Amino acid sequence: PLGFEHDLVRDAVLSGMSAAERERLHAGAARILTEAGAAPEAVAVHLLHVEPRGDPAVATTLAEVGRRALHSGAPEEAAAFLVRALAEPPPTEERSPLLLDLARAEHAVGRPEGLDRVMEASAASTDEVQRANAALALLWASGPGRQDPQEALATVEKALEGVAGRHRELELELEAVRLMAAFLSPELM
Repeated sequence: PLGFEHDLVRDAVLSGMSAAERERLHAGAARILTEAGAAPEAVAVHLLHVEPRGDPAVATTLAEVGRRALHSGAPEEAAAFLVRALAEPPPTEERSPLLLDLARAEHAVGRPEGLDRVMEASAASTDEVQRANAALALLWASGPGRQDPQEALATVEKALEGVAGRHRELELELEAVRLMAAFLSPELM
């Protein structure tokens, strides 16, 4: 990749530009790379430095690159791309899955925001499958003492009602989570 040989030269060039000019150049680079058929990762690096404008294509590119980074074991990079994708923002039906991916990335790097993201994903879900996936994420996102067991159980039961009789695998997974929650919390037994 192109870059400056010395930090001093980079700092001198960047200090001579305004923030708006740097943003304009990054937006231009992203556009040129997209038109040239460059890899989404090359485009996304520039999109990180552009203010959100509500462009669904930008949100999709950033989400795709963030998910690739997450699956390839780079959760810190993934979090940066996914946060930026959420800021764009993505289409409504994409928000919940994107929040869950961000929760996974943040959880992987030890950030405490993971549980909050899971709860946001549950609230942003647009169908019963998204709601169920958010409820299942409670299992890994909420460690001991991080969430009220009654609240977690209520979330799981609501998700279970949504998939009962229609999505058998999700239903079984949610039943298992419900039993674990009850088993791990004596007040729920």
